[in-house]
Amino acid sequence: MSIVRSYVPPIRDAKSLRNRIMNRGGAVERSRREKLLDTWLPRLSHLSQFGLFLLTLGALYFTVLPLYQKALLDETIARKEIELKRANAEIEKAYINVRTFTVRAYVLFSGAECSGLLDSSEPPSEPGKSRKVRRTFANRIFAIDVGACLNEALKNTPSLGNLRITESLVLSWNPERVLSSKSGNL
Repeated sequence: MSIVRSYVPPIRDAKSLRNRIMNRGGAVERSRREKLLDTWLPRLSHLSQFGLFLLTLGALYFTVLPLYQKALLDETIARKEIELKRANAEIEKAYINVRTFTVRAYVLFSGAECSGLLDSSEPPSEPGKSRKVRRTFANRIFAIDVGACLNEALKNTPSLGNLRITESLVLSWNPERVLSSKSGNL
């Protein structure tokens, strides 16, 4: 080996500088495989970046957007539930009014019918009439079977069909209780 170095020509352009750096010490030019690798690595990098972009869009579409739509639906459902509660409260108030009216009408009409107030034959109101006629009228009034009369009036009152089934059953089991209540509530 000699101490003297070989002559290196001056650098004229960037290409020759690159070649000189790559070929240090007179190394052989890069192989063809290295050139292909240098060509395809940036291309694959760009393709992988585009693939990750598509994967991100897919993740956004299949996760974030459905969650947002679900949140909107939950909010809408909550609003509708509030409206439903209000409507149910109004319906319940209206039903209570209908029930009260229906039971009061039943009490009024069946009470009058089963107590003898609607009897078509009038008792003698003149003082000169006999006691026997008065007794027959009183016997007729006292002969009324109140329970059977109330049950018959219950069957013949069509407005009781507006009541709920449980309330109709309570009314049919114990109609005397309804007559004794002053408010008409079951």
